Amino acid sequence: MKTDIIQLESYDDVVSARDKMGWARSGRILLVWPARGRIMTRRLDLVLLQRTAADLGAQLALVTRDLGVRIYARELSIPVYWSVTKAREAKWKGRHPRLATWESLEAASREQGGSQPGKALGSIPPPRFTTLSSPAVRFAFFTLGVLALLTIAAVLLPQAELHLTPRTQPQEAQIEVIASSEEKTVKLSGQLPASRVTVVVEGRDVMTSTGYLDLPDTPASGEVEFRNLTDQAIMIPSGSIVMTLDSQPGQNAIQFATTEPGMLRPGVGITLTIPVQAIAPGRQGNLAAGELRAVGGLLGTMIEVKNHRPMQGGSNRQQLGPTEVDRWRLLNRLTESLRLTAADELRASLPPGDFLSTPSIELKRTLEQAFDPAENSPADNLTLHLRLEFSGLVVRSETLHDLAQGVLDAGVPAGFTPLQDTLVYENLSQPVQEGGEMKWTMSMKRMMLANFPESQAVEAVVGLPAAQARQRLSALLPLAKPPEITLSPSWWPYLPILPFRITVRQEG
Repeated sequence: MKTDIIQLESYDDVVSARDKMGWARSGRILLVWPARGRIMTRRLDLVLLQRTAADLGAQLALVTRDLGVRIYARELSIPVYWSVTKAREAKWKGRHPRLATWESLEAASREQGGSQPGKALGSIPPPRFTTLSSPAVRFAFFTLGVLALLTIAAVLLPQAELHLTPRTQPQEAQIEVIASSEEKTVKLSGQLPASRVTVVVEGRDVMTSTGYLDLPDTPASGEVEFRNLTDQAIMIPSGSIVMTLDSQPGQNAIQFATTEPGMLRPGVGITLTIPVQAIAPGRQGNLAAGELRAVGGLLGTMIEVKNHRPMQGGSNRQQLGPTEVDRWRLLNRLTESLRLTAADELRASLPPGDFLSTPSIELKRTLEQAFDPAENSPADNLTLHLRLEFSGLVVRSETLHDLAQGVLDAGVPAGFTPLQDTLVYENLSQPVQEGGEMKWTMSMKRMMLANFPESQAVEAVVGLPAAQARQRLSALLPLAKPPEITLSPSWWPYLPILPFRITVRQEG
C-alpha cells in the first residue's frame, strides 16, 4: 500500500505535525522523528496524532529512536520502527479505520434478525426515520452542520501576513595593496594590475637673477713692431690682424687689429711701429710683452710682429644676471609645478573610481626647454619655458572593486548574505613607491543581511496565537526588531493552520 512519509524537524510540535499530516493522500502515514533533538515526548502528543490519523481515515506508524516515544506508542498500539525502510516493508497491525469487514456486517445482521444463521444482509431492517424527525435530533444535526461550516471557515478563511526585518551587521577588512604594471590578475593577497597613462603639459616660470656676471667692457690696446722680411716695401692696411701663438688647449688666440695703416720700407730687417687694439673687449686682452707673435693673412709670410711693451687697458664690468644655480633652481621648480599639473590633468581624465598613484608620476621626456636670456647673458630676470611628458600608474575602479569584494566574500559569516550596493573602500595610507610597485593600505566595508527560509518562519507559527507567534519568531529568527503580524479578519486571534494562507514580507 502507498505510504506518505513525513519527515519531522527539530522545531516541529504537535500542531505543525498535525498540519503536515493533513496533506497526506494515502491510507498509511509514517512520521519520521528527527535524528537530533527531542520533540513531542508527551503521551498526549501521540494521542492527538493518532486521532488526526483516524480523522483522515489513515493508519499511523512512527520511526523514532526516542525510548519514551516508543514506549507511549506501544501503549497506544501505534506501530513503531527503527528505520523508514523497515516501516515501508512491514505489514502494519490493525485495520484501516474506514474499512468494514464482512464479519462486522454479519454481527450487525445477527443483532437485528436473531440467531438465524445465513440470514441475508438485505434482511436487516431499515433504520427508523421517525427518530430522525424528532426536533432534538434535527437540532443536533443542524448544530453539527453549523459547526462543520464554522470549522471549514476557520481553516480556509483566516490569513496572516508576517512583516519581518532581518538583522544587518557590517563586514570589514583591511589589506596591504601592491599595484604593479607587471601584474596581470587580481589576487586576494593584495596584488593588483596597474597601467601607465601619459600626459603632456607645458608652462612658463620667471625668477629674479641672483648673481653677477663679469662682462667685458673696454678693449686692451698698445703698440706692435712689424719687421720686413723682404727687400720690398710692404703696405700694412688699417685693421690688419696680429695674434698670440702659444694659447692654452681649448682657448682661442687673442687677436688685435691695427688702428691705422703703415708703409714698411723695403729691406730685410726694416721695422715699423703701429698702434693696435684688442678685437674683443675685456681683461683677457691685457698681454705681457712679447706675446703677440703672429700676423694674419698673406702678410704673415712677408713680415713678422712683436709687442715690446704689454697690452693694457682691457677691463670688465659686474652686471646682474642669472647664474647656473639660478637656471638649475628654476628648472626644478617649474618641473615640479608641471608634475602637479600633470597629476591634476590625469585625474580629471580618468573615469570615476579609478585611482591614480601620485608618487608614481615621473618625467618621461622633455619635449621643449628654452631659457631667456641665453647662458652668460646679463638680465634682471630669468625666464624658462618647458614642455614635458609625464606618466603615472593608474588602478582601475573595477580592479579595486574586485579585490575588495573577493577579500570580503572569503570571510562571509554563516547565515548572512551581502547587501547589494553597500560595498565601499578607501585608502588608509599614502601610496609608497618601491621600484616599479606602489604599496598602500586599503580598508573595505559592506553590510550583511541575515537570511533564513520563509518556510521556517511560516512553519514556526502555524495555528499559534498572535502574541505567542511573535515571541517564537523573535526567539527563532535573527531579526532587527520585533516582528509585526497582520491578521485577516483582524478580530481572529490565531494564525491560519494552513501554511499557504500565511505570507512573509521581509523589510529593511
